[in-house]
Amino acid sequence: MATPFIVDRYPGIIQMAVTNKASVASYRFGAANTLDTAFAGVTTLEDVRKNTSFRSPTLVASALNRCADSRKGQTRFSVDLDDYASLANVSGDAAMAFFRVQEIDHAGTVRPAGPIMVVPPAYFNTSPYRTLSLTGTAPDVTATTTGLPPTGTMVISLPVHVDELTIYNDDAANSNSLFIGLGPGQQEIEVPYNTSNVSGPDMTLPFGGSVIYIRSSGDDVPFRLTMTLVAGLR
Repeated sequence: MATPFIVDRYPGIIQMAVTNKASVASYRFGAANTLDTAFAGVTTLEDVRKNTSFRSPTLVASALNRCADSRKGQTRFSVDLDDYASLANVSGDAAMAFFRVQEIDHAGTVRPAGPIMVVPPAYFNTSPYRTLSLTGTAPDVTATTTGLPPTGTMVISLPVHVDELTIYNDDAANSNSLFIGLGPGQQEIEVPYNTSNVSGPDMTLPFGGSVIYIRSSGDDVPFRLTMTLVAGLR
């Protein structure tokens, strides 16, 4: 599965890249306007041939962010989301967006979508520490015997490192637990429902990573996350 990384984010442009794989012929970039919609399935924007650069129509007609930097070993995707705002579940440039990338192999087989990349609004990272909030619904997925996140867990990729993560379990109806993984290969932490979470969080964790795994047990569970992002660290 491919995980893009953000190269630049300014008004009118989101530029991201993926590291090329020998088994991949092209990459399919898609976006959504909510975390839950992205998890269910993003709206396809474009397929980009490996080791090339794509610019959306508005960017083709402008010199915005054109430069001669090296893209060796990368596939670049530059987009003004206003070019795709007429598509279902795609926000315009001013809003937060959620991207996923699918690999397409040389036989034309489309592989499963990778983690959900959160792209904040332009200028979000102009200060060293910014608070980002996310809301979504954790999927009900059966635990593994090892305690590692199972297949089917929601995987959220952040553009920079997170310094502190605060978790709210909002399952007031059924009081099911959330399970959080703080990176690949790490065991999950249970976050039970707390009846007092309206006035305070269920759990706050120090966190030096950029990938969050989240699922529930018993039923889908609504959640909120707030986190401090450290500009420039990835």
